Amino acid sequence: MTGSFLQAFGSLLLVVLFAFAVLFFVKKFIYKDFTGFSKKTNLSFKVISQVSLLPKKTIFLVKVFDRILVVGVTDAAINILSEIDDKGVIDDIETSFSEKGTTTDNAKFLNILKSNLGIKP
Repeated sequence: MTGSFLQAFGSLLLVVLFAFAVLFFVKKFIYKDFTGFSKKTNLSFKVISQVSLLPKKTIFLVKVFDRILVVGVTDAAINILSEIDDKGVIDDIETSFSEKGTTTDNAKFLNILKSNLGIKP
């Protein structure tokens, strides 16, 4: 009985070590240059701000190359609500969110959204 237990334990140990070796090989050599969407990568888009309207309903300001998209996200869909191409407006948006002021990001976001929709903030 003890011999079969040791043999089963040894086999299990070999399988676990083989799995770790395969995972190490994959991580080290196959995905060597893959960094995904970590903060280390220099992506051409970034989320500037977000505001939650309801649970599972959010509006995002996303910078994509040289424009800003206003994107509505729900649990069922993602829709582009507006697109901002004007360089001056883009610079104003980026500076307003990069400054650390007394207003919250949600208030800044709503003021920018209202001004771009033509509504007085």
